[in-house]
Amino acid sequence: MRLPNSAWRRTLQRQGKVDEARAALTRFQQLTTANLSFPFSHTYGEEGSLGRAEDAATNEPKVESMIPVTFSRAWQSSGDTRAATHNNNACLIDVYGDGRAALLLVGSGASAVRMFRNLGTGGFELLEPAQTGLQVSGDGVGCAVGDFDNDGLPDIAVAMSDRILLFRNTGGGRFANATQTAKIIPMNHPSSLTFVDFDHDGDLDLFVTGSGGNGAKPNILWRNNGEKTFTDWTQQAGLGGERSTTASLLTDLNNDRAVDLVVTGLGSAPTFLQIHATAHSTLLLYFQKRACRRPLVSLLSISIKMGGWILP
Repeated sequence: MRLPNSAWRRTLQRQGKVDEARAALTRFQQLTTANLSFPFSHTYGEEGSLGRAEDAATNEPKVESMIPVTFSRAWQSSGDTRAATHNNNACLIDVYGDGRAALLLVGSGASAVRMFRNLGTGGFELLEPAQTGLQVSGDGVGCAVGDFDNDGLPDIAVAMSDRILLFRNTGGGRFANATQTAKIIPMNHPSSLTFVDFDHDGDLDLFVTGSGGNGAKPNILWRNNGEKTFTDWTQQAGLGGERSTTASLLTDLNNDRAVDLVVTGLGSAPTFLQIHATAHSTLLLYFQKRACRRPLVSLLSISIKMGGWILP
């Protein structure tokens, strides 16, 4: 049995049917925990082997005249002496399933990973690491949110300067460190990471950029085995790279409805990783486009009306 993900539960919440939404979530978790069903939706990575990086068809939007827009500071974190010495990255995650995105900050210090609960009033409240289970010290560089075990709850991957940490969402705003049980070990020196279903098998894999170390290549691909464990699939995929990398972007550059990766780093041009799936394997071919004057450190994709192409 395949069940839709939590989007339908949020629909009940928005209709004010809080009790029905809570009962639906409880039933959903019972079915997925007992392996009687698994969630799916039109979200990328949740449609199994037939899933494609394809936008949903919509009517052409009517472009209205520009309206005045201004921004003002709505909230800032307090000067907590226990906080990270500085923040390096941030992620948004719907921890409590209430449709309010909590703020996850990754930095350096004794509390390198901090979770701020969304109060729904324009403000956030710092949650103690002992309360969330996100007790991490060291130098954090990045984070990613994705449901790697397909239980309907968003999990967290954190890139530290010397290792990767994987936290499984156990519900109720708490997380358990699943790094060891998932068989993820220190390999490269990470700079960023992203969840990506590169082989379209319905579960999220983990792609990590960085610099080489301990005999490892700069990039590492952790393939999801579908049983809450991962396998190093870098060599088989052929995307280890030779020079240090800094960031990656998940997109569909060639409009073939399969996910592609664009990787930046110390080279003078971004690397385009195009996935070619066959009946027996998935190959990644890469080439460099026009050189840039300086090394690239970040990426952003935009959709320009040029036949539907997505450009980095």
